[in-house]
Amino acid sequence: MRGKIYAGNRPDENLGWKQIGSCKCKRGEEWLIYSRKQENSDVWETCKIVAAGMVGNKANYWFCFNRAEKKMAGSRDLALMQANRPDLYALISKKFSTAG
Repeated sequence: MRGKIYAGNRPDENLGWKQIGSCKCKRGEEWLIYSRKQENSDVWETCKIVAAGMVGNKANYWFCFNRAEKKMAGSRDLALMQANRPDLYALISKKFSTAG
């Protein structure tokens, strides 16, 4: 792998974060999916996608998710994920489009 490599930074489960899943990309990279309900909303959650090991480019992605509308939103990281890791973006989009 060329360039810098990074480790994912798992959020603190004592602060309300829960691991809600994981996925594996075509290159064999495993990613962990975390979510935490937002204090000011019954439907919005803050989500974090974290590399389980060392990866090139970027190892953490943040976004918000509206459970009622099944909509991911509000993050520059979503655009970066879509541009740089389209396979991960496709897996995450599919998972969150069926979240209930």
